[in-house]
Amino acid sequence: MIVQWAIDRWGNSFPYGTLFVNVAGSFLLGFLFILSLNRISLSPRVFAFLGAGFCGAFTTVSTFSVETLHLSQSGFLGVGITNIILNTGLSLLAAFLGMIVAKS
Repeated sequence: MIVQWAIDRWGNSFPYGTLFVNVAGSFLLGFLFILSLNRISLSPRVFAFLGAGFCGAFTTVSTFSVETLHLSQSGFLGVGITNIILNTGLSLLAAFLGMIVAKS
């Protein structure tokens, strides 16, 4: 659904939908991590369900990997490298921002 929304909005020359989902999921997991440490008590089982289960199912490294390889093998090496940089960099930044928001 999000991927199709991104394709409708920006086209399919870059995997914007996967990027959006990965960044949003990273923010949510960073937020949840700090929240569970500082504000609410979550059992390790509940945290694993929400973190690895929900956020892990929401985000997708496998789709990111296949899309990046497809771009690179289709002659769009620069776009593939851009995809790696954006997914990695923005996801790390989003996780960090999620932690900051949860602390405030």
